[in-house]
Amino acid sequence: MKGKGFTLIELVVVISIVTTLAGILLPALVRAREQGRRAVCMNNLHNIGIALSMYQEDFDGFYPGNNVEYAQLYAKKYIETAKTFWCPSDIDPPPEEITPENINISYNFRYEAKLMDSYLPGMGGASTIWAGCDLTPIGKRNHGKDGGNVLFFDGSVRWHRFGPDGNYSGIIR
Repeated sequence: MKGKGFTLIELVVVISIVTTLAGILLPALVRAREQGRRAVCMNNLHNIGIALSMYQEDFDGFYPGNNVEYAQLYAKKYIETAKTFWCPSDIDPPPEEITPENINISYNFRYEAKLMDSYLPGMGGASTIWAGCDLTPIGKRNHGKDGGNVLFFDGSVRWHRFGPDGNYSGIIR
């Protein structure tokens, strides 16, 4: 009956090989999963950017200025689903609805006005560069400590590293 079963040594070798392969592949799978979450987050911010643009056109060039107005993006159906305001890497559960009293969102909206010459030489003048990012409240990191997605007023969304202060200071387009 030789060759019908595994010896203890063969079993240990097989287990060690499987463990080694799992140790090599697991970090790659975790990174791939987070990359997918970042892509969904970027898409959410892009959709919010489109909604902000429509809102601005309907309200004489003004963007929402506070949480009550941001809630209007959902209430007035510029954004169809409350989950658009939720980053899939956020540890908090997704919102079921957005109201002025309960604006449970994963994104921080802020208008950052900078001189364009300091960012884009030759452009001149002051301009509002970015609208929102996946960092709220200050100190909460949806995608870890490295950085996050940032929505710019031209509708683009890009990944940016955090500045030396741990926040989005110094974002350049």
